Amino acid sequence: MLLTNPLETPRLRLRSWRKSDKDFTLSLWGDKENGKYMSDSVRENMDEVYLKCVDEMEDNPEGYYLLAEWKEDATPVGTCCIFPENGNYDIGYCISKKHWKKVLEAK
Repeated sequence: MLLTNPLETPRLRLRSWRKSDKDFTLSLWGDKENGKYMSDSVRENMDEVYLKCVDEMEDNPEGYYLLAEWKEDATPVGTCCIFPENGNYDIGYCISKKHWKKVLEAK
């Protein structure tokens, strides 16, 4: 599913995932250190079936795949997915390692 309008905070924008986000997404999800917290394969073990699934995320009818980016310059920060499930929502997210443990001052 696609968001009609991005979700925004004072510093971040969550927008629908696009195929142009694939390289960032795979580097994030396929990272060995991030992999400790996720079920995705490390990058070198991603097979064609997995990569095809990623290609089909842009307008997945089962849920939302989103990209988090800085509003200031559109730098990707992480990913998020939201899936409706039995009247509730299952939410997953992954933050780029270069943004871990950072306390950001409001601008």
